[in-house]
Amino acid sequence: MVASKISLKNSIIKNLFINLDKNKLNEYNLDKIHSALIEDGLYYLQMRLPIAKITQDYISNIKNHIGSIDLNIEINEASKKDLDSIFSIHKRAWEDSHILFFPTSKEIFEILFDYPETLLLLARLNGINIGYIILDCDGPRKQFGVIAGMGILPELQGRKVGLIICLKAWNFLKNMNFEELRFEIYIENKRCIQLAKLLNFELYRVKRYPYNQIEI
Repeated sequence: MVASKISLKNSIIKNLFINLDKNKLNEYNLDKIHSALIEDGLYYLQMRLPIAKITQDYISNIKNHIGSIDLNIEINEASKKDLDSIFSIHKRAWEDSHILFFPTSKEIFEILFDYPETLLLLARLNGINIGYIILDCDGPRKQFGVIAGMGILPELQGRKVGLIICLKAWNFLKNMNFEELRFEIYIENKRCIQLAKLLNFELYRVKRYPYNQIEI
């Protein structure tokens, strides 16, 4: 669903300041920020990892980086009844972040769930839902596996949980005959960029999305 320019402006401005000190809001010129977004658009890093590089040594190196962390994380394909939990995780994860946040709704996850080429995985720790990852495919021959999005509860971020989830998600991807994995990350999402680097994804392009083409 493409939002109107007015609602899109309101959404961006509102969520841009979710994490700023309310006492400082008057120091910012909202119209100036909005104008900059219109002029510059949003920039994303497009990163890739050839499947040929995902060897047993690669997986061993990732496990060594994870180290002795003993997190009993299970990852399974989500069911429709899990969408409320995934949406809740999404809201908590992104509202707690310090980057541009686009509000969404549970209905967006329902739409994604119904796409046959999109896979929603739910991560659990000791029976509690803690994160999700969205996997998709792209390319004229559907030869690219895509990490389309992920979210982790704030209290578990920075503890290599994302690394563990991505590693376990590989079990769902390895039999799909992809040539390459891809990851598109908002340029201000430093934590996710670091995760991609730890997974040995390589930058191949910086893509600008014009403001009027943003969909939420």
